[in-house]
Amino acid sequence: MSPWHPPTIFAALQAAGRVALHHYETPDRQLKADGSVVTQADREIEALLTARLARPAEGCLLLGEETFEQQPPDFFRRALAGELYIVDPIDGTACYAHHLPIWGVSLGYARGGELREGAIYLPVLREIFYSDGPDVWWGQLDPQAADPLPTQLQRIPQAVPTEPAGGLVAITQGVVRQCHFPPDMVLHALACAVVPLAYLLLGRYVAYLGHLKLWDLAGGLPLLLKTGFTATLTDGTPLTASISPATYTLDPADPHCWALRHPCLFGPPEVGRWFPSRGAPR
Repeated sequence: MSPWHPPTIFAALQAAGRVALHHYETPDRQLKADGSVVTQADREIEALLTARLARPAEGCLLLGEETFEQQPPDFFRRALAGELYIVDPIDGTACYAHHLPIWGVSLGYARGGELREGAIYLPVLREIFYSDGPDVWWGQLDPQAADPLPTQLQRIPQAVPTEPAGGLVAITQGVVRQCHFPPDMVLHALACAVVPLAYLLLGRYVAYLGHLKLWDLAGGLPLLLKTGFTATLTDGTPLTASISPATYTLDPADPHCWALRHPCLFGPPEVGRWFPSRGAPR
C-alpha cells in the first residue's frame, strides 16, 4: 500500500477531528516555553496520528510540532532521507482554545526531502482539502460519520492570475507587527495557517503572507503547488516542494529549526509583484 493512501488518510484525519471536538468546549490549555498555546487535544492528536501512520522500522517517520524536540539526534537526517509525515495536530491552537472555528489539522507527506502530498481538515466546518497524485480535491468530511469518506467532492482547478483589489490578504501575527502595507490593502491577521492556505484554493483569500514552520505549511503547500499557486520568500527565494536549507533552518541546534528563513508570500501566479521584496526579521 502507498504511504499516501487516501482512505487511510481520511480515517486518520476524521479520528483526529473527533479528538479535537471532544475537547473543544473545555480545552485544557497551557503555555509552552516559547509563549505559544498548547492543549491536551494537540498532544492526543499527535499521538494518534503517530500510532496510525508512522512506521519507524520501515523508515517512515512522523515529524510533529509537539514532539520534535524529543526525537533522537539522528532523527533529522533520517527524516529528510526517507519517508516522512509532517503533522500540525491543531494549527490555530489559540483560536481553538478560545472556541473560535479558525483552526484545523495539517498533514503533509514527504519522501527524500520533497513534499509530495498534503491534506488539511477543518473539523468544525467539516471541510477537507487533499491531494491524490496530480489532483487536488475539496469536500465534506463529517467527524462523527460511520464511514470516513468525503462527500460532495470537487476537483480544485488551476489558479489564475488575479488582482488584490477588494480581496482579503491573510497575514500572520509576526508579520503584522513588522511590515508596512499599502493603505488600500484589506488585511486579515490570523493565528492560523491552514485556513488561509486552504481558502486560497477557493479564492476566499487572494494572498497569504507569513513566517511559518514546516508543520504549518506541509499540508497546504503541496495543494497550492499542484494547482499552480506560487510561494516565494520575501528575499526572493522560491519556496518549492523541497525541504531545503536554502529555505528552511535545518540545524537541530538552532531554536528556529524547521522554520522558513524569511516570511513567505503565497498566492496566484504573479502575486509577487504586489509586494516589494524584503526579508522581515523573525
